[in-house]
Amino acid sequence: MNPGVVKLQDLQKEIYGQVAEVIDQHERGIKPEDDSHATIFHSLLDSGLPDEEKALKRLGMDGFSLIRAGTESVSSTMSILTYHVLSNPHILRKLRKELETVFPDPAVLPSCAELETLPYLTGVVQEGLRLSYGAGHRLQRIAPNDVLQYKGWAIPPGTSTGMTNFHVHNNPEIFPDPKTFNPERWIENPRLDKYLLSFSKGTRNCVGLNLAYEEFYMSTAGIFRRLAMELFETDDSDVEYQYDNYTPKARLDSKGVRVFVK
Repeated sequence: MNPGVVKLQDLQKEIYGQVAEVIDQHERGIKPEDDSHATIFHSLLDSGLPDEEKALKRLGMDGFSLIRAGTESVSSTMSILTYHVLSNPHILRKLRKELETVFPDPAVLPSCAELETLPYLTGVVQEGLRLSYGAGHRLQRIAPNDVLQYKGWAIPPGTSTGMTNFHVHNNPEIFPDPKTFNPERWIENPRLDKYLLSFSKGTRNCVGLNLAYEEFYMSTAGIFRRLAMELFETDDSDVEYQYDNYTPKARLDSKGVRVFVK
């Protein structure tokens, strides 16, 4: 009924096929050539997990979740982050200057732990997350047994409640001048992360949060320390949230964020 679903099914089959190949090699005692060729699935198969957790059906679903949950969201945030950094030469200069302190040789990428100590890089990453929002629509939550108190309202148990990240991330009382990409706001007030909802909060927050942050730190550092770029036929309308496709989308005819690598 929906031809687009076929592409999703093809992706699922491809992932299951790759996982099946890893399982087959593991059962035959074939190891990856070196650590750089090892995957999450090699680690899971070598772990002490029960056999049912290592079955193709389970690992295939894990692989599908990794791709579906960890691809579009990360790439969207990196695109928006890249646009704003390249749109603001003073931010680009300041970011590169800070990166040089722990990244003097462009060929040798520092560890994520080293990069996480850089306050301006952290501000750039947090602003990228703030303006990419994560999920675009209201994420529903239900407290089955408790009365929730919100300001003057008592919300009865079993009531579905929700809020949208967009309204929080653009609240000028929390983030003054919210449409401006301003990494300094995170340096001046590190506890702003209390209001960053890109990964949701509480027991239902994103299980890939730490992996995603490592991707953001390593990718942002590598891209802006190693490459000289300029925007190509890209403006605010290519990154502004106009449509909710679960993840926020810009105008429908946008070609995305495009750059020249010089």
